[in-house]
Amino acid sequence: MNENGIAIAHSVANTERSEHPFPLKKHPIGTEETNEQDSSANGISKVGGIPCWIQDDESNGLVFFMQIDEYDLDALFPDHRGLFAGGMSYLLLSPNISESGIEAGLLKIQTS
Repeated sequence: MNENGIAIAHSVANTERSEHPFPLKKHPIGTEETNEQDSSANGISKVGGIPCWIQDDESNGLVFFMQIDEYDLDALFPDHRGLFAGGMSYLLLSPNISESGIEAGLLKIQTS
């Protein structure tokens, strides 16, 4: 599987929107620094660093921002299991996100 969606940029809203019939529940997401050396073989969920591509590098001029492992997502949101088809998702952002445009990059999903 090799799928992608569009990452959109938007202004911060003053009120919460919930038009979707099954929205994800609010859940705090935290990060922690590690002293471990990063590499392309490091397949954990992470913000920044070096992407661990399951297939070929698909950044195509976009900047790697983060990757999310399906197993981590399933643990946080069990009602939405399988959202990334058992693979890894990669958020790739445009180096020049425009305030006037909505498209900010891509969310790529790769599986083995």
